[in-house]
Amino acid sequence: MAEIVKTTKCLDDRSETKIVREILRYLTVAPNVIAWRNNVGAMMAESKYGVRRFVRFGMKGQSDITGIVTKRLTVFYKDKDGMVVHIPYGFGQRLEIEVKRPGKQPTVHQRAFLEMVRKAGGIGIVASSVEDVRKELEKELTYDASISAI
Repeated sequence: MAEIVKTTKCLDDRSETKIVREILRYLTVAPNVIAWRNNVGAMMAESKYGVRRFVRFGMKGQSDITGIVTKRLTVFYKDKDGMVVHIPYGFGQRLEIEVKRPGKQPTVHQRAFLEMVRKAGGIGIVASSVEDVRKELEKELTYDASISAI
């Protein structure tokens, strides 16, 4: 008689690397976003003189994807002659995306890094799919894009 084995394997068995690739592919066509893969880690390196040393790169907890969300803002004001003047401004906002497999949570260091980014005015996202990123960016990009001093 065959034995029935229960498994707790996630129904979505995509690797984190595959999810990162899917999100990066989406971000290449997402409006107002410039993004790239961000690697964090360490390795042994050897100089051209044969000296070996341990090299770290990135910050502990730094996100898998980093980038810039570009935004436009128009300021309206009246000049000394009473004419309405509008000045368009462009600015960028830091973007950090920590990618996790569905059901997985960021580490303490990853959560702290995202919180630091948010407190500094950036966008920090934990995502398990392209849809997670799309929803968060949609929220960030829908705002009143004008300031009036009239």
